[in-house]
Amino acid sequence: MKKEDYDLAWKYLDERDYDEAQKICDELLSQNKNDYKANYLSGHIALEQNNHKEALRLFLISEKHAQNENLLGFIKYWIGNIYNTRQYKKIEEFYDKEKAISYFKESMKYPFYPTSVINSLVDYEDEISKKIELYDIGINKFPDNPEFYLKKSYIYNNRIKDIQKYYEILQIGLDKTNSNSIKYLLGEYNYNRADFNSALDYFKEILNNDKRKRVSFAMNIAIANCYYKLEDYVKAREHYKRSEEFAEGSEFIYSLIGQIMSNFNEEPNTNFSNYFERLIFTDDIFEFYYEFIMFWIDDHHDLQLAFDAKNVLSTLTKISNKSFSEIQKNKYLLLKCIVLTACERYRELVLNLRKLVDNLNYDWIEKKLSNEYYNYLEQTIKNNGSLLQFISYLKSDLAKYPRLRIFLIQNSMGYIIDKLHSEKYYKEVVDLYNIFESKELDKINKWFDFAHSLKDQNHAEKAQHAYEIEIKNNPKSSAALNNLGVIFEENGDLEKAVFYFEKARSINQNEELYKRNLTRVSQLLSEKETKDRIFYDALDKLKYETDYAIEKLNNFISAAKKDETYDSGELPIPSWKFAQLISANSQIANLLKDQWINKGYIFDTGERDEYRVKIYSINPLLEEHLLEIKTRRLDDSWIRG
Repeated sequence: MKKEDYDLAWKYLDERDYDEAQKICDELLSQNKNDYKANYLSGHIALEQNNHKEALRLFLISEKHAQNENLLGFIKYWIGNIYNTRQYKKIEEFYDKEKAISYFKESMKYPFYPTSVINSLVDYEDEISKKIELYDIGINKFPDNPEFYLKKSYIYNNRIKDIQKYYEILQIGLDKTNSNSIKYLLGEYNYNRADFNSALDYFKEILNNDKRKRVSFAMNIAIANCYYKLEDYVKAREHYKRSEEFAEGSEFIYSLIGQIMSNFNEEPNTNFSNYFERLIFTDDIFEFYYEFIMFWIDDHHDLQLAFDAKNVLSTLTKISNKSFSEIQKNKYLLLKCIVLTACERYRELVLNLRKLVDNLNYDWIEKKLSNEYYNYLEQTIKNNGSLLQFISYLKSDLAKYPRLRIFLIQNSMGYIIDKLHSEKYYKEVVDLYNIFESKELDKINKWFDFAHSLKDQNHAEKAQHAYEIEIKNNPKSSAALNNLGVIFEENGDLEKAVFYFEKARSINQNEELYKRNLTRVSQLLSEKETKDRIFYDALDKLKYETDYAIEKLNNFISAAKKDETYDSGELPIPSWKFAQLISANSQIANLLKDQWINKGYIFDTGERDEYRVKIYSINPLLEEHLLEIKTRRLDDSWIRG
């Protein structure tokens, strides 16, 4: 096979026509299975198709039979690259750190190897000095390549903080490479030192050398920034205007803001309506990112405007919009909202977005408002502000704007509820809970937060309902199970309380609270069951009582319930008072009292009131059963005539 065949195969590979490339390789390998060039090329085809195992096999064959050391540096790099877990999304099957480093170092022993070898080894170095050593090797090996000058200068600027050394490396790199990226960094260096004229020279040179649209946009902004700092507002406005024709998407706002700022400094009383007229209502306008412009020359760079968002906001508030048309006023508000977003002034942002929602019928404005409500809330809480206004605005908008209501439920309400609950604003959570319908609450899906807040605000029945839905949606929510158990305990349903405490405990056996709750309520249930047996046993004894005893029991219960100290079946009774309640002399009263305690009609609770008087409780089944006995005995008497 001729050299042209290899070249054609590489051409097919570059065009991602893997089948045609492989056909040529297969033909070459059919003549010589150890053809190192064909194996190397086949390895790349396999690699492009994510067949790393096959690629490794082919590269190893190529390494073994390579007859040209000029290719070995590349072969060893690619073998190391497969062993390097930092490539190919960490495929553990191939990862071998020691082999990767070994192959990368072997690669550098040959006359030719890719620059990626050095970058791969840098990734494994933690020490800054070792990284710099590798970059120096790269600079010596590839003196015309700006990559290693840029990376070495980055370390001195951002890690070591040696600005003078940073500058020196850039100057050497510029002399060797004439790189536009290095020119930009030198321009940025001079700009930051307030040497705006020197910065201008670099930025203008890049603009003349690199005609790419993205670079033209960034350099016109950079040049305009310099003129703005030099207070040459006419030239600043001119270049901000030029940048507009190269802007992509919402980035024209950089250009527009620059023109407004330049014009305001030049003639603050100008009619600015034409600037706002050029602002376009588009659904991607809020994707504008004020902080910096990203662009690529020989490397990635960031570029900031000459004024921060606070300066822009201050200027916008000084511009009179009285002569603006209604549409211009809305565009003014729109730009103000963009700048307020950059300033993180979320309360004002929400207020202005609400005005836009009132004035315009765009769903993307309502989406923006729905998202910013959360930021407004978070900032208010962080600054220890009052939530009254926040809740007022939110409730008003939920009622007023059906589409915004949908967006809030879809995008932000869950986060809002979660934040309010985590910060213990339970009343506010309940206020919002009461606004939504059941289907809306399901979409928000914050049933635990709702339940916990409802319980805190003494809405136990609603809390129970919310916990039951939370458990249906999330059966393994041990906290919800435990809290529902507490509600049942408070309602006196100890059996259900034990059931839910047991389920919570089975899910999370390490939670001491669940253990204590289960132990406590199990004990209470056991005591209740014991007491219930005593209550029912007492009823069996009641049917054998004389009419006289029945009469005295009726007298006692009737008089006890009328007593002002009676409360839920309990009352304090001093010894002398039994006779009064029973309507008998003290001797009979004391005798009956002892009998009734023994039979389970009444109980000594073991507690005393504030006057140290014993508190007694009445068997809760007694009164109803006494009425049955009285009715039955009257019927028997009537039958007997």
